[in-house]
Amino acid sequence: MIAFFSWLAFADEPVAVELPALVPEEARIVPMSGSDLVDEAWRRIDLRDYEGARIVAEQARSRGDEAKVRATVALGAAWELDGEPSKALPLYGEARVAGVEGDLAEHVTFRVAECHAALGQFAEAFTELEKLGDPDARPYLDAKKLHLLRGTWLLESGEREAGQAELAGALDGIGSDEVTWYQARARAAVATDLCEQANAVPFPEKDKKLVKALKARTALILAAEAQVVAALGLKEPEWGLQGLLVLGLAYEHVADDLLAVPVPKKLKTDEQRAMYAEGVKAKVDALYVKSSRYLGEGLDAATRLSWTGPRVAKLQEAHAAVLAKVAPTRAP
Repeated sequence: MIAFFSWLAFADEPVAVELPALVPEEARIVPMSGSDLVDEAWRRIDLRDYEGARIVAEQARSRGDEAKVRATVALGAAWELDGEPSKALPLYGEARVAGVEGDLAEHVTFRVAECHAALGQFAEAFTELEKLGDPDARPYLDAKKLHLLRGTWLLESGEREAGQAELAGALDGIGSDEVTWYQARARAAVATDLCEQANAVPFPEKDKKLVKALKARTALILAAEAQVVAALGLKEPEWGLQGLLVLGLAYEHVADDLLAVPVPKKLKTDEQRAMYAEGVKAKVDALYVKSSRYLGEGLDAATRLSWTGPRVAKLQEAHAAVLAKVAPTRAP
């Protein structure tokens, strides 16, 4: 037997031996097509894995096949939804130049409008949105989405009356399972606007006018609370956190302004002035505590959901700031 193997090792001609396949044919790795890569990019976008989506979309773009335009749109969306609309716009423009067609062309128009709005370029945003035609000529949910978006942008651009009217119609009768992301965004925008109105109500020095102003602010903030509660019920974290942020800041603003009101001149004695200051401080601390609770709820929710981003950073900053204003014995 040893002699046989020695002969085989030094033979002049190779011996033809058919080796078994190491990997079964059906288990061998087949490279993903450009189309498959684009689908994977969108899947990662849905999972908020924007960096991963960009890597896969770039791979699809490098193929140079028919999937390149779709890959370019996916790459733009990965930048846009990751908070970089200025990087997305050139990619959407590239897709348009390349000849994006059909439903994808409408999707690009919609995304371009969203990018302009995110950058505060509302005139350009509305121009793009108008290219999609009359919202009411579309299916019910598409129409709702466009009206919600338009109303939100009107509010954000300072067109308060028009925005309120648009959103009142869009939110009327809407179901809690319908276009939840856009509905939550709209409700957060309404809450933000109501809190901004509350912040703008001045606090006069005279008692009766001060009480009236305080009631006016309270009514606006309570209306904002109702919108935030509705937004939270839609289970769209981004806009629920935005709502909790603006509520927390609104209560803090009331406390700050109340604390800044001078002691009424009619209070002559030191004892009267001290009692007044003590009463105001108690109300102010209660408002700071309420503010901190709303901000804390936002942070707790973000922690549970492993949610990160600019809004979470703002919540952290605001929470720390308001806690520093609360008397230690009153902290939550």
